[in-house]
Amino acid sequence: MTAAPSAPATFEVIDPDADAGDAGVVGPWRVVEAPLEAVSFGAPEAERPVVWRVELAGPAGADATLAAEDARAERLDARLRGAAERVRAVLDAREAGAVSFAVGGMESALPAAEAALLADLDGAVSFDVGGADEPPGGVGAYLEKLLRRATRLARVETRVAGRDVAATEVTLLGDVRTALEAGATAEEAGLHQRALAATLRTRRAWARIVLQTLRVALLLSTGNVVLAMPAAWRFIRSVMEEARALEGGELRA
Repeated sequence: MTAAPSAPATFEVIDPDADAGDAGVVGPWRVVEAPLEAVSFGAPEAERPVVWRVELAGPAGADATLAAEDARAERLDARLRGAAERVRAVLDAREAGAVSFAVGGMESALPAAEAALLADLDGAVSFDVGGADEPPGGVGAYLEKLLRRATRLARVETRVAGRDVAATEVTLLGDVRTALEAGATAEEAGLHQRALAATLRTRRAWARIVLQTLRVALLLSTGNVVLAMPAAWRFIRSVMEEARALEGGELRA
């Protein structure tokens, strides 16, 4: 018996503080501006939730779609967990003289992330602060937005076949409260629970991106963490690319 094909789906993060130039995307999640009518300007910032909306074309194949997204977020989170330790190992080996920094040296036998880091540290690759390899607005601003979206009061919404099914509020302490729409079926309620699980795992992975970038920047810093942020981000971005490669079977977990 073959599995049902994945259903078309869209994943949106509707941020009340996003702007037209905010192109932040991690995985399938697209950040969009909150419509004006959805924002209460008199409400304190902490009371304006970030809305995580999952729209499924229909129930057929939706389980597979949500399971794939949940697995993607878990792979990303798992890959990020050891990022700082990998950088520490590279720095220890470099200090001990166990790594060659010459072009065509031992870098070629290393994972791509470590090889790129070595080239970066050795000056073999030129990167300017605020260059094209950085997120728009700079690394610090990007990480600040990512952390806010990962930890702020959230509302997770699920729509199936153009119809609202359920919404769950996630408090700053991680408590959840779910409201089902009238007429929602048990199957649709189950899809919402799967969408919620995938969303929470994605939020955790986004928070991990920020944490590990800061940890790597501290390791690379020689006194000024801000100056080390671009190199730290480049390494974390390489680790994120490894996670994407795992999806296509290009790397071993």
